[in-house]
Parts: sequence; structure tokens; C-alpha cells
Amino acid sequence: MPVLPTNRINLDVRNSTRTWQNVGIEVTISDSLTADVTTKKTVSLMIVDGESGQVRSAGAGTINVDVVPSIRPDGRVFLRLSLEYLPDLSGQQTQNQNTPRTTFNESLALMVVPDGKPMIASQTSDPRSDRKVTVQIAATVVK
Repeated sequence: MPVLPTNRINLDVRNSTRTWQNVGIEVTISDSLTADVTTKKTVSLMIVDGESGQVRSAGAGTINVDVVPSIRPDGRVFLRLSLEYLPDLSGQQTQNQNTPRTTFNESLALMVVPDGKPMIASQTSDPRSDRKVTVQIAATVVK
């Protein structure tokens, strides 16, 4: 059986540049079912630099968020974000009640200025209607 060296070098970049600061992440999903009806859902997380966080919310609808923030030396925050959004449309009138609900899945890697100011990370449309879903992200380094 081979002997493993005891003086291995840690090549995990995520841990080597860690600041040990918390990063507040706010993800806001705006869903415009029609021109007159827009709903907003917000998910907030507090995650230490370089670690991962996740939120799972399910019921009549589903919102799942996975995020890994990394504070860069210039103070900006690099985010890896995955989002699954399956809205509850039971109270809404759609064009065709027999049409299945639309699921929105996204996986993003983006740079966010950490002043808490929201930025639009994505905007997508339902392929069967004029409905739009916009995802805004704000990141704040907590000192």
C-alpha cells in the first residue's frame, strides 16, 4: 500500500484567500405574469466568504437558491449562483388553464459591487406567453 506524504500543499484556492467576513446576499425574483400583475419574492442569505449557502422553499410553488460568494481583493464580490423557481399560479388567470407551469432554472457566475445596490443578473421570458421573470442580486460585505 503506498504511503501518502504528510506535507501536502493545500491547493484549495477558496480557502487560501478567505477574508472570514460575512456576505449578505439578497436575491429578488420579479415575475410579471401580465403587464398589470407583477409579484416579487425575495430570498436573503448571510454566508461567510468562500463558503456555500442554500435555501429551499417549497409548497404550492418552489424557490431554491444555492450561492457561493468570494470577496475579491478589490472589495467586489464574485458569486456562483444557482436558482430554481417554480411559481404558484393557482390564484392567477392564465391564457390556458391546461398549460403546465413554467419552471425557471439558472446557473450564473457574476461579479457584484458590494454596496448593497441591486443589479439585474438575468431576465427571461416564458416561451408560451409575454411573461417575464427578472432576477436581481445585491451583495453586501458585513464588516
